[in-house]
Amino acid sequence: GKQTELTLAANHLGHYLLVKELWDPTSPASPRIVSVSSSIHKIASLPSMLDDPAYRSTTTTSQQFSTFGAYARSKLANIWMVLSLRKRGADAVALHPGNITSEVTRGLTFWLRVADYIGRPISPLIRKSCAAGARCQVYLATTKVPPRALYYVHSAPAPHSSDAGNEDLAEQYWALSEAWCGVGRD
Repeated sequence: GKQTELTLAANHLGHYLLVKELWDPTSPASPRIVSVSSSIHKIASLPSMLDDPAYRSTTTTSQQFSTFGAYARSKLANIWMVLSLRKRGADAVALHPGNITSEVTRGLTFWLRVADYIGRPISPLIRKSCAAGARCQVYLATTKVPPRALYYVHSAPAPHSSDAGNEDLAEQYWALSEAWCGVGRD
């Protein structure tokens, strides 16, 4: 049947569908759309995203399935969503919230969870609290001046991967997201 990898569904398609259903491009009161991405988007495997965009197979062109790879792909997809929304006239921006102390590691491989557990004592030195991690989102959502950059880190414009800024790839993924979510083309 129609199966989509869980990380992509949760981190991208759910957000895409929410935005698609709520955003009215004709409304003068259209709000800013803030999408949480991650700096990990920079390691997303572009060939596999195009060869197997829903990450359905256990083995893609150049790599075996990994939760970490799926996470990176979903975060690149979020930046592409923002790029496509901007093309459609939306006030939209993507961000990396930083290394946050959270339960995000629960889905990682055993050894990455072990490394996370071992690193917990020094975690406050290298990770942000959830509240600190939310600062960039709150700033971008509430600043009066529309953010000009596509991608932000620590509430400041930041470089993203060259693939993340590729409008053609963003549009291809937008069309795929529409098809996966069963919503009409715009």
